[in-house]
Amino acid sequence: MTTPFEASGFWHLPSDPSRKVAGTLRYSAEDGLRLSLTGSFGEGTVSERKAGKYPVIHGIVDDSPCGRAFTLVSCFRSALSVRMPGFATEEIRANEAYGGEHFLSEDDLSFDAVSLRPPILDDWIDTTGMRIEPPAGEESDTRFHYSRPEMASFPLDTRTLKIGVAWSASQSRRSFSFHENVGIRIENLGHISAKKVFQKYIYPLRNFFTLASDHPCELDSIVFFNGSVETADVEGPSPIHHLAQPIYLSKEPKKDLLAHDMLFTYEDVKHYLPSIFPKWFEFSEIFKPFCVSYFGLLYAPDAFVDGRFLRLIESMVLLFRDLGDHDDSLGPALDEAVKTFQARCSGKNVRWLADVMPTVADVSLPWKLAGALDNYRDLMTPLIGDDVEGFVDLVLTTRRYCQSRDSALAEHSVQGADLYWLTEKLKVLVKTLILEWLGIPRDLIVRLIRRNRVYSYLASLHESG
Repeated sequence: MTTPFEASGFWHLPSDPSRKVAGTLRYSAEDGLRLSLTGSFGEGTVSERKAGKYPVIHGIVDDSPCGRAFTLVSCFRSALSVRMPGFATEEIRANEAYGGEHFLSEDDLSFDAVSLRPPILDDWIDTTGMRIEPPAGEESDTRFHYSRPEMASFPLDTRTLKIGVAWSASQSRRSFSFHENVGIRIENLGHISAKKVFQKYIYPLRNFFTLASDHPCELDSIVFFNGSVETADVEGPSPIHHLAQPIYLSKEPKKDLLAHDMLFTYEDVKHYLPSIFPKWFEFSEIFKPFCVSYFGLLYAPDAFVDGRFLRLIESMVLLFRDLGDHDDSLGPALDEAVKTFQARCSGKNVRWLADVMPTVADVSLPWKLAGALDNYRDLMTPLIGDDVEGFVDLVLTTRRYCQSRDSALAEHSVQGADLYWLTEKLKVLVKTLILEWLGIPRDLIVRLIRRNRVYSYLASLHESG
């Protein structure tokens, strides 16, 4: 993640650039953006003092990892202290910030390119340009060689997605450090807002690498580029660093992931990536409700296992719904059932009934689930056994019990640790269906799933149980 920092300088509102207030900007992934002013923007009028909301704040700082000029966006006052007549201090929180060499106006907050560096890429792409030649004898030199790997480029209609490597080095009297980072850049965005860049590209990419690595993906070092914002001594557009409190932040130190820890690596699918990337962005649009629900579950803080199970079932309903191929007879049959219930209600009670009645997708779940399990028996049988219908019954009964807590259902459902593992088995099926939609050959899907460490453990549980 971007290194936490403190940067002191002078701050002003775009509407009154001559009135500058000293202050310190603090940033960390845990706490977000905080601006502490030795003074206040709200000293002038009573209305300003009461409002405490600032759409944009500009500031020049001494130094920071993200440049000297900051544009804070969507800011609000969190505290105001009046210590003596005519003097106040103000604490401000900002939802996001853009750091670089220039202040940004509203027109500047649209971008042509973006780069990001998810830390998990260092594991997903195993290729490196580093090589150390060990000494042949006691008097031989150890040699360090570096040849930067070539950048891979993938067309996305009029856009281009590139994966490449950057490096940094430092040296002291008796030490030498070399660090290689893998990053992604999307070009030719067409001058769109940061919000659209996040929705159309950054969030889908985060979800892609969460799927690929089989671990929630953090975002790091998001840098935008605007062709109209340039610095004289820098070739091309100036980098504009984006800062915000991340939606997902791992609580544990990063661990190196091996191939069996992930669902698939770059090497596993590199020949299919020219088609996988475009299809993934298509998937993210077509299956947006599913993606919000399913990946939101993966990024969410730890919760009760029954809540996570129900959220997964909700996600699967949405996935099966948008995969299509519904039973055409279910819709009319459900409409007749609704009319029968409505005939026994009156007034606003009819509207209440409509809110609690199941949809066609809800009713279709058992058949869709059974069909998917049957289609991938070679993968799912080691996890659930041969009785597909019995497993579907178990899933449905467990869902009803988690929703109603009906004691009559308790002995026919699973709870505790067994419910956790049931959820993981269903996630295997979900990941399999996504890989199938992306066009990955079935034999490769089976090989990737079987290699996965979680799958192997689930299979061992079923064998021992």
